[in-house]
Amino acid sequence: MDDTFLTLGPFGLEWLRPYALFGLEDWDIYSHSLLWSLTANVGLLVGVSLFTRQSPLEQTQAALFTEAMHPSLMETSLWHGQTTRGELRNLLDRYLGTAATARVFAEQGDRQLGNDQPAPPEMIARAEQALSGALGNASARVLINSVVRGEALDLESILSILDTTSETLEVNRRLEQKSEELARASEELRAANERLRELDRLKDEFVAMVSHELRTPLTSIRAFAEILRDSDDLPDEKRVHFLNVVVKESQRLSRLIEEILDLARLESGRLTLNPQHLDLVELTRHSVDAVHHMQENRGVALEVQIEVDQAPVVGDPDRLEQVIINLLDNAGKFADETSPKVMLRLGRYKHHFRLSVEDNGPGIIEQERERVFEKFHQIQRPGESPEKIRGRPRGSGLGLPISRGIVAHLGGRLWVEDAPVLGGACLTMELPEAPDAIPASPAA
Repeated sequence: MDDTFLTLGPFGLEWLRPYALFGLEDWDIYSHSLLWSLTANVGLLVGVSLFTRQSPLEQTQAALFTEAMHPSLMETSLWHGQTTRGELRNLLDRYLGTAATARVFAEQGDRQLGNDQPAPPEMIARAEQALSGALGNASARVLINSVVRGEALDLESILSILDTTSETLEVNRRLEQKSEELARASEELRAANERLRELDRLKDEFVAMVSHELRTPLTSIRAFAEILRDSDDLPDEKRVHFLNVVVKESQRLSRLIEEILDLARLESGRLTLNPQHLDLVELTRHSVDAVHHMQENRGVALEVQIEVDQAPVVGDPDRLEQVIINLLDNAGKFADETSPKVMLRLGRYKHHFRLSVEDNGPGIIEQERERVFEKFHQIQRPGESPEKIRGRPRGSGLGLPISRGIVAHLGGRLWVEDAPVLGGACLTMELPEAPDAIPASPAA
């Protein structure tokens, strides 16, 4: 440290020089250290004493210290405070009852004395003993001390009270913990119950919707079949049109039944896949060709962006094509009604290939993004009422759950996010690259 600290003081303040603190010069270093050390310690002692209160243990230590020169006082009865018989009687009446209190006073031969007379130490000790039998030693000690004036508790009693208090606090803490656990369990049960009710409601809606979907093609097939049977003079053009309707309705019926069967296989773990090495680029183009005509009929502008020449993956070509067609079909349904647009992109992400299908519709609200993969659940547009959903059936609500199950069985993922380009919803499928297509690193 620089010598100027001693000669000029810290920050150039001469009145703070260590050897002339506050202008006290011509003192040696021992006098300075003694004076300022005592000043600081005494100041702290007085300050803390003024702004804090004594604990019961400190009071006991003080009493033992001040009475140390008077052994006779220390050897007297434990209760040497003062209280009246009336105060003691009221205390016992409150916790023991009138009959028990009368017995305590009768044992002391105190029936004729008034309530305003001082209670002898023997009676106080007997009252404490009676309270101890009902409330415990520590609690009885505290209660008696509350009515006896001038009494200082001994250290053993204080420690006993502290032990009892600690045990009580620990029991209360455990009870509070158990209460919180029960509250959480009750909340979980309530949520599970609400979820079961929701599933029950969705199943009811699903059954009603499937019944409608099954009844509609069956009714059409039956009606046109009866016309073809009963009309011998039907023109060939009409006959061909009716036969086409029967074929389309039969295909629609078959698709619905196949979806229900696929869901049952997924839930039971009996879904059979035929995994093989395939090119996801080629499969994607084939799937786009399969739905291109249907999207054109809807007026949907379909844009395809394939950023890789090849995308080798391991998967079932039929099931993956089913997934891609389902994603394109969903995007076309929920695209903008006036100018619908759908974009399909396929590219590489690390050791995976990502296929995303996005639309320019209103998107899917965040609360619905995971629920769209639940069976029986119909996608709800923002601000759309359930009545409107029921008024415009858009399928069985099984396509996305089945698609996610297929992708998961192939080691991939399927999720929903915001569309980065068109601004609607984006369904993204990610599959790992085929193992033999990944070059081994030198470390491997």
